[in-house]
Amino acid sequence: TVILFGEFHDNPISHWLQMQTTQDVYSEMKEELDEIAPGNKSGGQENMKGQAIAVPLALGAEMFETDQQTALNEYLNPSDTITKTETMVTPMGAMMGGDPQYDKLKKAIKLWPNFKTDYKPLVDFAKENNLPFIATNIPRKYATLVYRSGMGALDTLPEDKKQLFPTMPMPYDSNLNCYAEIFKATGGHGGQNLPMSQAIKDATMAWKIYGNLPSVPEKYEGGGVFIHYNGSYHSDNHESIEWYINQEEKARWAVSRFAVPPQPTKVITISTRTQANVSALEKENLGIADFIIVTPDNMTKTH
Repeated sequence: TVILFGEFHDNPISHWLQMQTTQDVYSEMKEELDEIAPGNKSGGQENMKGQAIAVPLALGAEMFETDQQTALNEYLNPSDTITKTETMVTPMGAMMGGDPQYDKLKKAIKLWPNFKTDYKPLVDFAKENNLPFIATNIPRKYATLVYRSGMGALDTLPEDKKQLFPTMPMPYDSNLNCYAEIFKATGGHGGQNLPMSQAIKDATMAWKIYGNLPSVPEKYEGGGVFIHYNGSYHSDNHESIEWYINQEEKARWAVSRFAVPPQPTKVITISTRTQANVSALEKENLGIADFIIVTPDNMTKTH
């Protein structure tokens, strides 16, 4: 199961519910593991041989780009022995101490301005519970390259850089509303390059999500779950990322040796919307996702 949690990046209710949802899903899955393998080890369970069984849950976000995975992994599982120190306030009001691993992450990659308040709690939850956190978005410079020079420009990159996004050529449907609307908004100027620069983001996120679906331990009936945090536009109307997850699944099935097609990956979408009146969904917001969060349009913003 994939949960695409569509947010408004500056909406505090989105971020609060992301954390609540993640904690609840983890707790439910951990309870099921308790039933099949009692005992706890490093946030997971143990099988009869005493081997650790991880909760089959993975997290990921568009806020991290694929070339940032190494730095993110280092934060999740530090290779050095730096000891975390608590932040202290001196009598003069100066801040001392802090988290050296977080300082290291900030130096290694560019974080979103609201990372500390809105995304760090999710990353820290993964860290505390030994869950993978996947950087899913294509590096911005390559999306910009598509916008300026078209999808073919990605073929000119060195082989090591091509490992940061799906194998080209990728499928693209200009008739999907999510891309047709972008094309319409620009009056057709620049052709399909702008919507394709959006599509390569969606395709890369789907590629990383599908490639990191958690494996399920024996006797576990609930199935693995990948929770992905992204802007609502990347998953509204069951298009964008979800469409590319379906394409990814079809492509991998086409080259597999299995005689019977696997069950399609279940995708659950959540979207965030703001309205002046939150008592009922406005017509334009009907059906955009499986679950829709509506907050007042004068809601306090996180940044």
